[in-house]
Amino acid sequence: MPPVRPPSPSAPPAGVRLAVAAVASALAACSGQTLTLGNKTPPPYQFEVPQIVQELRSDVRTDNPTLTADLLEIYFTSERVSGNGDLWYARRSARSQAFISPQPIAELNTASFETSAAISADGLTLWFGSDRPNGVGSTDIWVSSRASRSDPWSTPPQNVVELNTTGEDIPRPPGQHGLVMPLASKDAPPQLAPPLVQGNSTVGLSPTGVKRPPNTAPSISLLQ
Repeated sequence: MPPVRPPSPSAPPAGVRLAVAAVASALAACSGQTLTLGNKTPPPYQFEVPQIVQELRSDVRTDNPTLTADLLEIYFTSERVSGNGDLWYARRSARSQAFISPQPIAELNTASFETSAAISADGLTLWFGSDRPNGVGSTDIWVSSRASRSDPWSTPPQNVVELNTTGEDIPRPPGQHGLVMPLASKDAPPQLAPPLVQGNSTVGLSPTGVKRPPNTAPSISLLQ
């Protein structure tokens, strides 16, 4: 009886030949590196241990930093010098360089409390919180602008009425190319309309008519 020969392998389809050729080309290009076909879970990334920015540090409260998109200007709140919250800034010539000695923003600081400077990506608009007079609530969001980074900030700053409440409001850096303004807002204590009773719970009405529990803790709001 003659031996049984295995069937001759048929040629793979053209698409398979192309895929095999592509893999072979990729393997040759890798030069010993790992080649993964299909999806691969990326390795977890973690922030490095935070470091104090020594040239900006102070023994008194210094916080709420924000930077321009090129990372060459930084704006923050500090109680240095005045003992009250003031707006400060510092510059540097390159991202790899240290910031030059910080300076207060004299044209925007007052005897009142200033906090939470939020600089725009281009460095030409500055939002901040302040309890200065003629505001809507106890702490309001104010805004100032300038034509170029070498110009002083416009005065007096404008009250951003559409973002302020009768309580405390402070801005955070705008996002989505300046189209979104994150902010922190805390209602004024019980200057609310008479409560509504719903079942076993009592709900207050804010001045805007939005239902929220009385004595609400600070919350983050997102306006778009």
